Amino acid sequence: MHDDLDDPEVGERRAPVVVAGLLAVVLPFLMPSSFRNPEGRVLAVVQLVLLGAMLLADPGRIDRRSRGVHVVRLALIGVMALGAAVGALQLVVMILERDQGTSSANELLWAGGLVWLHLVLAFGFLYWEMDAGGPGERAHRPPAPGDLLFPQQADRSLGEDWRPVFFDYLHVAATGAISFSPADVVALTHRAKAATVVESATSLAILGLVVARAVNILA
Repeated sequence: MHDDLDDPEVGERRAPVVVAGLLAVVLPFLMPSSFRNPEGRVLAVVQLVLLGAMLLADPGRIDRRSRGVHVVRLALIGVMALGAAVGALQLVVMILERDQGTSSANELLWAGGLVWLHLVLAFGFLYWEMDAGGPGERAHRPPAPGDLLFPQQADRSLGEDWRPVFFDYLHVAATGAISFSPADVVALTHRAKAATVVESATSLAILGLVVARAVNILA
C-alpha cells in the first residue's frame, strides 16, 4: 500500500480522464444538424475550461485531495451532467412530438447513440468522484470499499492493495446503462443507489424511445 505522499506511483494516471473528458466535450458537435442545440455547445466549452482547470489544479498523477480540486471536479461533473440532460431531453421531446428531424432512422440512431454515450461519461465521472471521497482521498487511504463495492475489495486474494481507477467507474456506468444495473459492483450507500437508479431509468428512456422510433421508421 502506498502511504508516502511523495511516491510518484500514488494516484491515478490522468490520460484516461483526459480522453474521456475531451470526448464529452466534442459530443455535442458530432450531433446531426437537426439535433444540435446552442446550449449543448456552450456547456461543452464550459466543460473544456473546467477540465483544464482540474488538470492544472492537480498536475501529474491524480492524487490531490484539497477542497479546491474537489469543487472544480464537482463543477465539471455538474456541467457534464447538465449537458447530457439537455441532449436527452431534447431527443425525447423531438421523438414524442415526431419532429421532422426524427424521420431519418440513421440520424436518429446516431443522435441517440451520442446522447447515450454522453450519459455514460457523465455518470462515469460522477461515480469516480463520489466513491470514497474521490480519487484524491482514495489515493491516500487504505484500499477499502466506499460508496461502491468492487469484487477485488470483497475478495482481497484478487488484489491486496487494489484500488479502483477511472476506467473501473466508466465500466460501472457503461454496464449500468446497458443492463440497467451494475454488472459486478454493489452500491452500498443511499447516494450511490440513487445515482444508479437515475442512470438506469434515463438510459431506459433513451434506448427505448430511440429504438422504438427507429423501428417504426424502418417498418
